[in-house]
Amino acid sequence: MLQAVIRSAARLPVMLVIGWLRGVKFFERDGTLGAGLFAGVLFGLEFVLIFRGLLLTSASRAVVFLYTAPFFVALGSYHFLGERLRASQWGGLALSFAGVALAIGVPQANVDANVLLGDLLIVAAARCGATTLIAKGTALRRVAPERP
Repeated sequence: MLQAVIRSAARLPVMLVIGWLRGVKFFERDGTLGAGLFAGVLFGLEFVLIFRGLLLTSASRAVVFLYTAPFFVALGSYHFLGERLRASQWGGLALSFAGVALAIGVPQANVDANVLLGDLLIVAAARCGATTLIAKGTALRRVAPERP
């Protein structure tokens, strides 16, 4: 987690310089503070859950479970934003879900309660990764990506 904090801290000055060069106004009042803070907390929580989950489960299982994030985004877009998917998109999601289920459904001798808890933490991280919904459904959709 310390490496993630260092990486994020190192990213901030770079993004501030890029935004400054592009003329981004960082401190204007535009109604994005609440949504931005919420998205930031979810983003941070996602990494905490990933790192804690990786202590209990394998990286290969974690990657498969992180790929459940698009399901949360698609279902959330449908439920909260009123977006509708075409039949081909639902079919693609169904195939992806079947792939995840198949990959995890293979019996493994080393899977115990700790591994399953780690898997659950990774799925929770994937759910937190649906910050896309916050960006699409709030005033954040109008701000420059360089803006912290």
